[in-house]
Amino acid sequence: MLKNFVTTSEAARRLGVTAGTVRNMLSDGRLSGERGGQMARKRWLVHLDSEGHLIDNKGMAVPEQDLTQAAIRAELDEIRGRIQALEDSLKGSAKAGSSENAREAALLLSATLEHQREAAHLTSEANRKLSEALAEQGRIITTLLIPDSEEILER
Repeated sequence: MLKNFVTTSEAARRLGVTAGTVRNMLSDGRLSGERGGQMARKRWLVHLDSEGHLIDNKGMAVPEQDLTQAAIRAELDEIRGRIQALEDSLKGSAKAGSSENAREAALLLSATLEHQREAAHLTSEANRKLSEALAEQGRIITTLLIPDSEEILER
């Protein structure tokens, strides 16, 4: 039976964790995988089910984190809409002269801005992980195409 695999870097990107965490998950059975590769430096290969999902040692799919650009943009659009609604509420409160409504709207705006900061951080983190995954894929492709490329890459 032919199995599908991904690298620890790709599994880390899918789960929203570090490659080290993925190796720990492989060691304790939270992910299924095996050591593969050539020479003394064997790398972990993380198993995928027939649908391309990461699996644990029991063959059950492991939930993956959705850090796609579309998901992050949708979240940011929702936050922008909430900020606009809060700003409109603040303008209405100021006209009505209600300091309690203005205070409540200001607190909501502050919480929304904090949420937006977190979304921006997630976007930055997703971009960093994507860059790492692309670099890892480049190393793998180079290793497959050029025999002894690991020695060249280490220099």
